[in-house]
Amino acid sequence: MTKKKTEIDIKEDLAAVSQMRMRNTVKTGPALFLSLLNQKYRNIEERRLQCEKNIGYQFKSPILLYHALAHRSLFSEKRQKGDAKATFDLHLKALKKIWSNERLEFLGDAVLSLSISTYLYKLEDQLEEGKLSVIRSSLVNETSLARVARRLSLGESLLLGKSEQASGGHKKNSLLADSLEAVIGAVYIDKGFKAAEKFVIKIFSHDLKSLVVDDLSHDYKTLLQELTQKFYKTIPTYELIHSEGEDHKKQFSIAVVFATATLGTATGASKKKASQLAAKKVYDLAKTIPSGEINKMTPEDFASRVVLLGQGTKT
Repeated sequence: MTKKKTEIDIKEDLAAVSQMRMRNTVKTGPALFLSLLNQKYRNIEERRLQCEKNIGYQFKSPILLYHALAHRSLFSEKRQKGDAKATFDLHLKALKKIWSNERLEFLGDAVLSLSISTYLYKLEDQLEEGKLSVIRSSLVNETSLARVARRLSLGESLLLGKSEQASGGHKKNSLLADSLEAVIGAVYIDKGFKAAEKFVIKIFSHDLKSLVVDDLSHDYKTLLQELTQKFYKTIPTYELIHSEGEDHKKQFSIAVVFATATLGTATGASKKKASQLAAKKVYDLAKTIPSGEINKMTPEDFASRVVLLGQGTKT
């Protein structure tokens, strides 16, 4: 049976890591990092396996996942008198620089951006650079990343310090987004760019389809507004009809209202998305009416015509 390390042994191990870092050889770093995790978590292996199941990826080198999930707060806890485990806290700075997920986050950010950019370039080869950038920026941002992280239940697996955990760190958008980027970076290190690219497209598939298939629906709100402003000096409003589903899978139904009439409705994964979809539907109908006719219509007549056209498109 392996002899349990004493406090003195642990201090010596940590001192050895510091010396090896100075020589740019951290051979025992992984073992010491795992030792820290085993001190803090009784079920660390179960947490990793559950996380791999949630994200749909099995690591060839499991320690990379631990690395990706390790927030800097894990290495920054205050020493508590009489707590033998807190011995680590005297020397955690050496581990923090090596094993906190910040460097993987930096790498994952680049891999994510390239993966999404490549996908959009190949899929929508007729779109100009400006529109490609708009789609990418709507995906590669903190809110979007946090939403995907929640879909993968990543917050449950984050390795946080006690204070960060107590403050709800596993629910914070910033931590979820950063950790997701770190996981992407870890997949890249684990099996290369092709595997990382495949992983990115899989976890963002819902969002990609929602944005691209709709053909930049966020532009249609502006187009519809410009059309009604041009002819009637007023713009449509957007009203929430209802929402349903769990927080991380909620669907919103939005109505486009103009001249007191509901011109069209649509459902999406966010209020903004649903509004964009509804605006596209109404704008497409409005564009079938010749400009000369629109110019002669009252706002009420225009609204009635669009509603009638919408009824005619139903099957």
